[in-house]
Amino acid sequence: FVWEINKHWYDSDVLRDGLPVVQQSPLSNDKMIPKIGIQEGCTYTNSDTEPSHLKIMQKRLLTRFERLSPHNSIFGLLHLRRGDVIDKCDTSVDRINEYLACSLNGTESLGRNLTLLMMTDEDDVEYRQNIMGLLDHYPHVSILDADDIVKKIVREGVRNGIIDAGLENNFYIYDIEKVFQDWDSEFTKFSLVRRRSMCTDCIPVVERLGMTFADV
Repeated sequence: FVWEINKHWYDSDVLRDGLPVVQQSPLSNDKMIPKIGIQEGCTYTNSDTEPSHLKIMQKRLLTRFERLSPHNSIFGLLHLRRGDVIDKCDTSVDRINEYLACSLNGTESLGRNLTLLMMTDEDDVEYRQNIMGLLDHYPHVSILDADDIVKKIVREGVRNGIIDAGLENNFYIYDIEKVFQDWDSEFTKFSLVRRRSMCTDCIPVVERLGMTFADV
């Protein structure tokens, strides 16, 4: 909600005049009623409050994903939470191998390439590479290290003067990633998530997508 305060509506020198005497209710006191002209007054705004530079970065990110993926891909999220929940939800390479085998079963029938956007708080390079290597067994499935690509996009933005250097931080990166990781994202069509609050054995992608894209 946006408040617009126009100094010409109401002007009183409290030190000189004191507060105005309200005879009845404020609504019936002319001094308390703002004189709103055609160009003045409260105007509505929508809920889209994201800064323009954030939208630019998100658009650049999605364009990069598309450029690095096979044509006409269906994008999905692969979010693996490690860190503080590593003992609560098994995200070892072997367990994720089983998880993907179940979740991706039958997806070749869609007739489309799938591109997984991997996000994880795991810093170990070998773990990340091993997870990405699991998709070598699926000719119709590609995988991108989304975390790495987002960081590159941000560095490029700073270098090209699109954003200030102070925005090169984890909070800003998280805001950019919302464009594809939020549940209501229009870019990603399915989500494979392993974390404390969502640690299912399998998420059948074919059932999630149905045959929506089979004939597209």
